[in-house]
Amino acid sequence: MTNKHSHAVVRRSITLHGFDPFVTKKPLTTHLEVFRWYCSNAVLILRTPRPFDTKDKVWKDLLQFWGKMDCH
Repeated sequence: MTNKHSHAVVRRSITLHGFDPFVTKKPLTTHLEVFRWYCSNAVLILRTPRPFDTKDKVWKDLLQFWGKMDCH
């Protein structure tokens, strides 16, 4: 667990194994990082097909949203 402006944050990592029936007709994996806290009833869901890695450029870009979210 972490904190955001003194509010407890619940963070979950979720991997969804699905299928793309429309374009590729192949398996499709989606990685989610979900942050939930109650200072303003906020939920942030970051989504990409790339596995979570703080060194990965896509995740670096997505995690900026977490850093910029504010309470109140």
